[in-house]
Amino acid sequence: MFKIIVPLDGTSFAERALPLALSMAQRLGAELILLLTTGDEQKEYILAGPHQELIILNEDYLAKVKASLLDPGLPGHLPPERVRCEVEKMNPELAIGEVTPAFGGDLVVMATHARKGLYLLLKGSVAQKVLSQGSIAVVLLRPQEDIAEVPLPELLRSTGPTIPATGPVRLLVTLDGSPEAENILGPVSVFARQLEATLYLEMVYPSSYSYEESGFSNTPTTLTQKNHQTRQHALAYLKVVQQWLKTQGLEAVVEVRSGDIVDQIYKYSDEIDADLLALATHARGPLGQLILGSVATDVLRKCSRPVLLVNNTIWAREMMETDFHYNFKPEPVP
Repeated sequence: MFKIIVPLDGTSFAERALPLALSMAQRLGAELILLLTTGDEQKEYILAGPHQELIILNEDYLAKVKASLLDPGLPGHLPPERVRCEVEKMNPELAIGEVTPAFGGDLVVMATHARKGLYLLLKGSVAQKVLSQGSIAVVLLRPQEDIAEVPLPELLRSTGPTIPATGPVRLLVTLDGSPEAENILGPVSVFARQLEATLYLEMVYPSSYSYEESGFSNTPTTLTQKNHQTRQHALAYLKVVQQWLKTQGLEAVVEVRSGDIVDQIYKYSDEIDADLLALATHARGPLGQLILGSVATDVLRKCSRPVLLVNNTIWAREMMETDFHYNFKPEPVP
């Protein structure tokens, strides 16, 4: 069974990931694992002496969260056997990265701040640990911080970012022509099949950029010709990816845009009303920079939609049995 892990720390901010995680568990038929860690100070207390009361309090908190998820009055509530509670006596940044594989986790869903929380994620405190473990993807959600705290039962019935229980799921995938960015296609194809999603493939190039400047080909030097050629190459590239996805039983729409990459991701996600955005980490390609810490950071800061991140060094390209970047050689456009 597919397993989704939701890290919690007892705060309402962390709980804001629960509606999204619940909707994904409902759609995927997945097990939801609620993971609560004790943290630095609590860990010292645990190691120093009696800690039964502390653990009981933590387990009591998770029991209340689980009860809310099992509430028969909650639309699409989960059965008891599909919600598990775990308490770990270690720092959150260690627990999520090290314990997740032991639980057989397939996906981590968590809330993050636009700045501090994401900064910690980028520097390896939390998400870096998770992403480095292997085939574990992370979905990050940036809740609106100006919203007052909401009781959990009410939060679970809110209209925040969720995956629809039925009907189409729209998954926006941003590529930049690099093998690293293409690694997102492995997990995306898995999720898309299970979610019965339509994929939207987007490539964004700066308005004055061309493959010529990346050493791909010798092309005309005028700005108009460069941009025309770049657009044609990008479109041809996305169609190659589109055809491969079709062999996997997945439908995809292709879109090429010019301008600021973050602005264009944001605008296109609004136009198609995307349910989920997907990016590979540490990817750098000829048509953009999909680097965790720059584009991913700015996308999370600007967009309230959930973002799926994967480690580009882990999802082996052999999964896809193709190599778009090196097998596809764009020809100069007259």
